[in-house]
Amino acid sequence: MNIFTQFRYLLFLFLLINFFFTSFSQEPTKDASQSSGGDNTKTGNKLKLKPVYKYWEDTAKNSKTGQLQYQAFKKNNYPYPPKPRDKWEISAHLGLPIIHGPILPALGIGGGIAFRKSLGHVFSVRFEYTGSLSRGYDNQLQYLSSDGTTKAGYGLWNRYTDLGLGFVPNYRTTIHQVDVNFLATLNNISYYRSNPKWNIYLLAGVSLMAVNFTIDAFDRNNNLYDFSSINFDGSNSNIRKQVRNLLEGSRNPQGQPSGVSVLANLGATQTLRIGANTGIGASFKITKHVNIGIEEKLTLPVTGNLDGYTNSNNLSNYNFLSYTNIRVNINLGNKNRKVEPLYWINPNDYLYATVNTPKTLKTPKVVLPDADNDGVTDQFDLQPNTPPGARVDTHGVTMDVDTDGVPDYRDKEPLTQLNCFPVNADGVGSCPEPSCCKEVRDLTIRMEDIEKEVNATANNSNNNVIPDSSMGVLPSIHFKTGYVDISPENENVLRIIADKMRKYPSANVQVSGYTGIGYANKMAQQMSWDKVNNTIKYLVDKLGIDEHRLIFSYGANGDANTVNFLETKASSPNRIPPPVQQGK
Repeated sequence: MNIFTQFRYLLFLFLLINFFFTSFSQEPTKDASQSSGGDNTKTGNKLKLKPVYKYWEDTAKNSKTGQLQYQAFKKNNYPYPPKPRDKWEISAHLGLPIIHGPILPALGIGGGIAFRKSLGHVFSVRFEYTGSLSRGYDNQLQYLSSDGTTKAGYGLWNRYTDLGLGFVPNYRTTIHQVDVNFLATLNNISYYRSNPKWNIYLLAGVSLMAVNFTIDAFDRNNNLYDFSSINFDGSNSNIRKQVRNLLEGSRNPQGQPSGVSVLANLGATQTLRIGANTGIGASFKITKHVNIGIEEKLTLPVTGNLDGYTNSNNLSNYNFLSYTNIRVNINLGNKNRKVEPLYWINPNDYLYATVNTPKTLKTPKVVLPDADNDGVTDQFDLQPNTPPGARVDTHGVTMDVDTDGVPDYRDKEPLTQLNCFPVNADGVGSCPEPSCCKEVRDLTIRMEDIEKEVNATANNSNNNVIPDSSMGVLPSIHFKTGYVDISPENENVLRIIADKMRKYPSANVQVSGYTGIGYANKMAQQMSWDKVNNTIKYLVDKLGIDEHRLIFSYGANGDANTVNFLETKASSPNRIPPPVQQGK
């Protein structure tokens, strides 16, 4: 294996390793500004990621057509952002050209210039000129075969074979190439990182080649060389050194071999040919404007003789050109009007940025159906056909404060005493009304009428509307399971109740707590007492309500997490000892 083959194997391995590394690795950076997606931590330290450049929102980089598309995209009338204007890339390259064939190659030199333009985020087209000088020296003699047929040589080499002498084939070939290549980027589309640092690509295209080769067949006096003086038993490098020392550097025009078709003859020795290109390359981004790369390009000419030598008994006569080169690439264009070439941009940036910050997503309006309009959505409503105006608990079930089996909206006696159960269909208990109660009730009604008249007179003097004496339906408060403290949400509800009580100073309110259904043990009773006690204490201590206006009631069957409020004419009890005595 010669040094040139070894170099190509190493180059291929280098590109392959870089392809897999850049394709499957993320891109955290130590010095990049923090991503808008929040802090990312790893082993206790902040992992700082590069912020995504939202090129689709930079309208200055859109064409006129792109501007219209962006406006439609921004208004959710079109799903895709416009393709931005991007820069051209100009390249200067320098490298090692080698003609592969039956003659061992020697060190050559090549260079050129190229222009590359993206067609999208993956594909791009490159226009390129390459000029190269290639040389080669064989390491063995060629001569007539034992059966008298020509084993090697045509043209100038026939002077050796005609005399039965051996010769060492050599060549010096200059090639001018104009290429049009299509490049496919392999690693810029990723689902785990933003724009790549490396650009790995494959290339394929066509080449127009102006080929001119000469050989060193005779000395300056046009005499044959004595190749028999060379010792061919040594190493290849030693043999080639002896060959170079023997040759005088003459440039004998070989001419085009007979039977080889070309596009055109450009003079006596130069021919115009066509070839196919293929290759692989990688570029590393230094800045947004400059990157450096390495590339291996193979050119396979349709007419494959590039070294002026034909071995009629050997299939290795076909020649092709390889060009290993390093490149300096610069992006050309106004940075305020164009983005960097699209093959350096990950198109998934748009998708992930939109998912992370959905500014342009169409989201349907949230609809929570409530067929019976009781304030509890159908999804959670255990009684989806509640009658209009009926009070319900947090599960949408009509409330029954006194747990007599008659819902409050039909109960003509909403607070029936337990000792008056059972009740009739209207919720009225079976206890007979004492004779004194009617007198007290009538007296109370008369006092309320007098109070209304007094209030009406006072309000009319201030041109105010006389309020109704009834506070109406009062809201409930709800506790988390196992909690008895007043939450901020409950505080807001209690302020509403306190405002109503101030508006109706003659009305009392029964504060009722519950133990749940079938949970009337001491702990449940204590929890019910605590919730009612804390509620009354908050109304008295924090909101200034007279304690004598609040009727203490607890321990009934019902939603243990709810405390209800109901306007009442009762005036006691205002305090009830806890069911679990402290310290006992």
